[in-house]
Amino acid sequence: MLVAVHSFSDEDERGKVIKSIRTIGIAAVVDGDVSNAFERAKKSALREAVEAGVGVLVSNKTRVLNHTIIEDDVITRSLGYVREYKVIDRQQIDKNTYEVTIEAAVDLENIATDLYSVHLMLEEADNPRIQCRAIEYSLDQSGERTIDKLGILELEISKILNQSGFDHYKDVTTPTMNNQQVDILIEATATIGPSRDTHIPYGQRTLSQLGMFGAIAEIQVSAVWTGNGKKIVQLATIVREIDTIKHIAACKSILTGINELAAPLVEGLAKALRERAFEDRSILMIVQGNYDQQQRLEQILNSKNSTLGIRKLVPRSLDRGVAVYDAMIKTSAFQLMRAISKNGVPGLTMEVLAVSTDRINLKLN
Repeated sequence: MLVAVHSFSDEDERGKVIKSIRTIGIAAVVDGDVSNAFERAKKSALREAVEAGVGVLVSNKTRVLNHTIIEDDVITRSLGYVREYKVIDRQQIDKNTYEVTIEAAVDLENIATDLYSVHLMLEEADNPRIQCRAIEYSLDQSGERTIDKLGILELEISKILNQSGFDHYKDVTTPTMNNQQVDILIEATATIGPSRDTHIPYGQRTLSQLGMFGAIAEIQVSAVWTGNGKKIVQLATIVREIDTIKHIAACKSILTGINELAAPLVEGLAKALRERAFEDRSILMIVQGNYDQQQRLEQILNSKNSTLGIRKLVPRSLDRGVAVYDAMIKTSAFQLMRAISKNGVPGLTMEVLAVSTDRINLKLN
């Protein structure tokens, strides 16, 4: 495989991170079918281009630890990340082999969106252990509360976690706030009571007269970091459902309620993971350019008016036009690359040569 990488952008792609990558794909010529060999070689070249894009974004360690995610979920969907491509060269190099050279515009932003899914974010946040504790209560007509054992609430929350990518969810022993057996504790309660018997609109009969039962569920869900007690989310909803069977009405009210809270719960957990993963993160910034350009870059990035999200830029070394900095940021190097592409730096033209979670290589022109 031959890979040449350079970046380009125009006004239509402002805010996008696109890489132009040249690759070679090879396929066998079977039964003299050159046309089929060309298509397979082209597909191989596109796959190589996306794999090269993945290599720009993540380290070899991350690729090994997340082999299944990257290889199966990202690279196999190559065409979804190629904005456009052109065939540079095509030739049958011998009787049994066909070769295609392409140049593809690969959308690194979309690749990163998939790569830095919950799975990789969990890893970046040191794979926090998550536990859910859920209790269901029943209210009788007098308002007295007793513990119910429906088991729906905890089951549904665990499904939501797993379906959203939190597959490190484990049922471990109950933690205390100072016990680090789990890192994130989700606590949920559902209080289910009978709803008042109401008349059917435009009719004289009530729900009970029609053989229907109503149930109201008040559901509360909270998540905290067990280490410091910091709240992640605090959610609540009240839901009313009806059914011909009282027990089914109660179950339906819980299901409807927890589904209402699913999205904000997942969003809150994802935000907490991002904050933990990138809090006070120091990335390595390697910049090629002359002395005046580097001084200008330092001045701009250390300015309070900078829109790139760098809180502090600390010079580490300068040798033969290559400056090395420690950049303190709240995000990742990839998000910094996106900000550079979107906002630019006044008076300077920068080319992104390579980027990973904790390193970015730039060239000043």
